[in-house]
Amino acid sequence: MTKFDHFLTKLGRSEPLSYEEEYALLEAVAWGDMIARQRIAESRLKQVASIVWEAGAISDHILTANAGLLRAIDMFVKNPTKWKDFDTCAEEFIKKEIED
Repeated sequence: MTKFDHFLTKLGRSEPLSYEEEYALLEAVAWGDMIARQRIAESRLKQVASIVWEAGAISDHILTANAGLLRAIDMFVKNPTKWKDFDTCAEEFIKKEIED
């Protein structure tokens, strides 16, 4: 199975988190919980796919976009007041990684 196939499988299983669940997990990440970080990333795979789809070359951008999402999680927990919400932060970092 290729990395892209693996991503598509995870994408199909991806379930969004409620606002409360996501922010509770973001707080856990702030305390060093890497399982919570992974859970957030998996719940946001559809956002990654949507932004990548708009950018064009899907398979070329998936890994890059996921790296942007992970960076967004880390940056948001360091300074959550910098962004309107986590969704805005995630979108900013995913797009930035694709554009670079």
